[in-house]
Amino acid sequence: IIQLTTATRSGNKKVTLVSNLEPYGININEFSKACKHGVQASTSITKVPGTNIDQFQIQGNHVRFIYNLLTDTYKVAKGNITGLKKKKKDKVKKVK
Repeated sequence: IIQLTTATRSGNKKVTLVSNLEPYGININEFSKACKHGVQASTSITKVPGTNIDQFQIQGNHVRFIYNLLTDTYKVAKGNITGLKKKKKDKVKKVK
């Protein structure tokens, strides 16, 4: 299952982390290039500490973009992606 998570780095900056792309036949370097062009953000590929698994990192909170890229372009089933949380709509307060 592909895992999408967001983390906060130094200076209160957000990054989006993507793990487990290889089992779905996704080339991380091509995926990185598609993300760079899609959202104009810096990316990096690192090893997960203690394992031999590559983890993809992109600056900013781009969970929605990556989810759409995986399902539309790479045809990954929606059930194979975790980490996309549905955002609740804010309640509108009535002014009296």
